[in-house]
Amino acid sequence: MLAQTVTKTPNSECQTVLEKDKRTSLLAISTVSFLWSTSSLMVFSVLPAFLSEELGVNNSGLGMIEGLALFLSFLAKVFAGFASDLFVTRRPLIMTGSLLTALTKMGFVLITGFKSAFLVRFLDRFSKGIRSAPTDALLADLGSGPNYGFVFGLRQSLYTGGAVCGALLSMMLLYFFGSNYQLIFLVATIPSVLAVFVLAKGVKEKTKLNVSKARFRFSDLKLFSNNYWILMLCLSFLMLARFSEAFITLRVRELGLQIQFIPMVIVVMDVVHLSAAYPLGKWADQVSREKMLCCGMFIQLLAALTFANVSNLAGAFLGVVLIGLYMGMTQGVLRAIIAQQCPKHLRGSGFALFYLFSGVSVFGGNFVAGQLGDEFGLYAVFVGGAVFTALALGLYSIQLVLKSGVLRKFAAL
Repeated sequence: MLAQTVTKTPNSECQTVLEKDKRTSLLAISTVSFLWSTSSLMVFSVLPAFLSEELGVNNSGLGMIEGLALFLSFLAKVFAGFASDLFVTRRPLIMTGSLLTALTKMGFVLITGFKSAFLVRFLDRFSKGIRSAPTDALLADLGSGPNYGFVFGLRQSLYTGGAVCGALLSMMLLYFFGSNYQLIFLVATIPSVLAVFVLAKGVKEKTKLNVSKARFRFSDLKLFSNNYWILMLCLSFLMLARFSEAFITLRVRELGLQIQFIPMVIVVMDVVHLSAAYPLGKWADQVSREKMLCCGMFIQLLAALTFANVSNLAGAFLGVVLIGLYMGMTQGVLRAIIAQQCPKHLRGSGFALFYLFSGVSVFGGNFVAGQLGDEFGLYAVFVGGAVFTALALGLYSIQLVLKSGVLRKFAAL
């Protein structure tokens, strides 16, 4: 009996330490996400105004910058996702992306025209792409199926909290120093540097994958379920409607919001996002992640219709609130669904494929949005977004109905 007790105790202690390490790493990667987001939103909350008002970039040019930068960013996410499975590790790629983020933030200070704006924006999004899929895969490694909504919801909440913090800091700097965009870009480097130190100190990759299974082959595509591929198809349409938030800030600016208050668009959006992501992620674990995603698409449709028809700032901020709610309902839940549907040794690849589909659609969506904005006005951008969202919602709703077996039960009657 004593021998059995001695044998079991070390094992349970090791398990306790492992779980503690996972919790520590989860908190650390969520904190790093907060710092990444703070740095990015300090820049992004004012970048559209800087490009259009200081450099004279039109809607088509803005759409091209955002579309190409985001598309190339998604390609980097694809590479990094496959690489994290190929090399059986996540942390080195996350560290590489974080270091590149810290280095490229300084580049925004040096922007002088369209070409330099595109180059710096591309490098910034490329660095994010390198770290994104491995981060999602690491979060899946740290969690388990039943608590994925909690794990991704916690990270999404802190990530969004960083966005709120970054937008507020930008607004304060605009208020006290005027349209000194270079100062904002310079201050934005500080949280990105802090993120590198937190990542190096706090994130420990305890989970090791099976090396014999970790080599991705094209034949492995058959290991992903039909539900996974249907989800990718629906998301392709949805991401056509998820063009850059730059068009949202420009639409609100068009309706009369003063330049120093432009970051409030991001603040309101992300406060709603932050408030919704964690509780709705936990709730989706208990109810249905798929139904939560479907409801989120419906909210996105309402938001697009609101922006298309609004004529005053009050209505515009209603649209901003709806966008924030949509993000809170879907971003963490979507990643939880993907993590659950991917084979364990192909999680990085599963997220890479998600980013591949998303990247192609985001590029197309931003290109179409820019053309619609120049040809018909900014309201038309959101009409197009509503059409694409409706298509995604219709396809996903049909998939849920078929999956539930309601039609078979009805036919049996």
